[in-house]
Amino acid sequence: MTTVNLLELIKSIEKELIAQEVLPKARPLKTMMEIGKSLNIPVSFFDSNDEIVRLVEEYYKEHYKQEDLAIGAIHRGIFCFKDLYFLLEVPIVYGTVEIDCMRSLMDMSDEMKKELRSSNEDWRIFIDQHCDLYDFGLGIYDPGFEKRMSSRAFEWFLKAKEHLESATEILMSSSKKQTAIEISRLATEMFFKGALVSKGYTDNDMKRKFVHNLPKLVKEVVNNFPGIDYERLFRAINMLSHKEDERYYDKGYSRRQIGLAAMSAQFVAGEVTRQISGRNIRPTLRADGSPFIPERVFP
Repeated sequence: MTTVNLLELIKSIEKELIAQEVLPKARPLKTMMEIGKSLNIPVSFFDSNDEIVRLVEEYYKEHYKQEDLAIGAIHRGIFCFKDLYFLLEVPIVYGTVEIDCMRSLMDMSDEMKKELRSSNEDWRIFIDQHCDLYDFGLGIYDPGFEKRMSSRAFEWFLKAKEHLESATEILMSSSKKQTAIEISRLATEMFFKGALVSKGYTDNDMKRKFVHNLPKLVKEVVNNFPGIDYERLFRAINMLSHKEDERYYDKGYSRRQIGLAAMSAQFVAGEVTRQISGRNIRPTLRADGSPFIPERVFP
């Protein structure tokens, strides 16, 4: 396809995205995805040398204001240290890069970072969450991820991502932070259902067999993904508390409990996505130039 034809396709997709009320900042990446789907070719979203990526980026930079396209991060999660919540952001990256994990903590002071680094258990929990969010945030936009499942399965993952980020927003801004547990629980349910739909299950199966039953869902996921960390998945849903009636009254959770629940959902996001994308950044971790692969401790 010629450059002229590609530009016409970009404009056509842009019109559709506007009609769907897709946010301006999400349109470039969504356009790349739609082009790949339309032409049935892989698009390396994070490779600036990819011709489609280059043309899409140039088009939106020429036609949109910079503030309209500012994304900042491909995913925003939280890290709970003590009983305080800190933003943990996954940036958009191109090609192969080295990432300083501490820079992902956007609003943590240098003194607090030193305190975190000096606490062995909390530091290792942070490493776990860093890996989970990067494997998830970058994994679902890997060129092959969507190709490995039906469009409906991918929709489940995107909806789960929205809920996960909503929980982050609640924790970072709302006074009613307990709501984040329910939102995180729903996100976890959607990740499990997306994983099962990617294996051929239908929406009707979800309604008829599982409803909102997290223990039943996780057992089915384990049966379909033999390499998944089933023990930690069960620990995660226990932190989220799976009794449906608990949604309707105040359990009096502490700030720490709420933070751990949200982080448990983030673990589920990373672990489920790893099974499909094959992405796993933990073996690539380094400290002072040497391999640094600490054993997982959370959840």
